[in-house]
Formats: sequence, C-alpha cells, structure tokens
Amino acid sequence: MFVELAHFPGPGPVVLGELTGRAEIAVSGQGAIDAIHLLDAVLLAHPAAVVVPGDAARISVSDRDRVLVQLHVATFGSRIAGDSRCRKCDARFDFDFDLDELVSRLSPDQPHPAASDGWIDGADGSRFRLPTGEDELAAAGLGAEAASNVIALRCLPEGAPPDEAARVEERVQALAPLVDMTLDACCPECRTANPLAFSIERYFLSSIRAERRHLLREIHQIA
Repeated sequence: MFVELAHFPGPGPVVLGELTGRAEIAVSGQGAIDAIHLLDAVLLAHPAAVVVPGDAARISVSDRDRVLVQLHVATFGSRIAGDSRCRKCDARFDFDFDLDELVSRLSPDQPHPAASDGWIDGADGSRFRLPTGEDELAAAGLGAEAASNVIALRCLPEGAPPDEAARVEERVQALAPLVDMTLDACCPECRTANPLAFSIERYFLSSIRAERRHLLREIHQIA
C-alpha cells in the first residue's frame, strides 16, 4: 500500500506492508514511540519510497497520523464505534463515525514550500519546521509541558526568541493538523452534547493491543 506524505521528507510515498503478528507484538503502549516502532515494522523498501524501514521517526507527526489512518482502514475498516456515558443523565450510549470522512474535513492551509532540509519560511517572517518522531523521541520521559517546550524549541532555528514558539505552534497546527481532536456526541436520552476525545494514534494502537491478546492466545493454543 502506497501512502503519500505531504511534508518533509516528502512529498512522496511511503510503502506499507500488511500488519503482521510481528508488527503487533512491537506495540506495548499507545504513544509516539509505539507508533514509530509499528511503522518501522510495516514499512517496505521501495525505489519510490521517501522513507525506508528503520526511519519512521523522520516522518512528521501530522503525516504519521494519516499513515495510521490508512493502516486502520486497511486493518479494521473506516468505521469507528464505541460507547460513552452521558455527562448529564449518566446514561450509556453508543456512537460511531466514519474515519475517512472525519479526516477529509481536516483541511490544512496550503503549506509554504519547505527547503531541502524541511525548514519552512512563513509569510509572517517566521522560520520553523514541522515536528517529527525524532523530536518526540528527544522529549520522551518528560512531563507534557516540558516535552512540548523541548519539541517546540527543536522546531525553531537556534537563537529564536522564546515567544516565537507559541506563534509557530499555531502555524504548525494550521499547516499540518493532527487526527487528534474533540468530537461532539449527542446523548439519545437527554439530547445533551458530550465531548469525546479522539486520537488516531491512541485508538489504533489500543486496537492493536486488543488484537495482540487474541494473537497470543492463539499461539498458546497452537503450542
């Protein structure tokens, strides 16, 4: 399966193989490190590919989300279903939505052309690059706020003023939105809107871990 990357090290495709038992076993959590390990396990070498196996951390976080979307669709389908409890009447209710349709509504701004090393010169005079898995790995083990600061600083030129980080963060989100958002689900009992947090990274990796439990059970039965 070919999936196009919109940003550096693209534009261009990555080539993905099937989600095998080996790839499933590589997933032990539901964060960036696990997502990178999973992609490295399914990436295939190909003359047209802009990222090869072992280099998944070079992919921008935004592009990685979209690769995970395509893996989810190929593995489990496009329909996302679950249940929640109403914040007002406490009734449990089911929800579902189409993943492809959700992603199609995420319309990023047209990016400014990136230099060969991934740096982008904004129309407002800012200079930055999009965060990648390498930046997330550099911030691994830190608290959320500290990790966010480390990633933001790595995506700015050396010597950039401290207040530049917040401005660039907004620009990054506009250029390369993540599939990580809050959705509204309506309770059928009292019609109250309930916020539902959805992240393709957390959801897909959790699905892989659930699938892995079945895999290990089957291996045990065969043995």
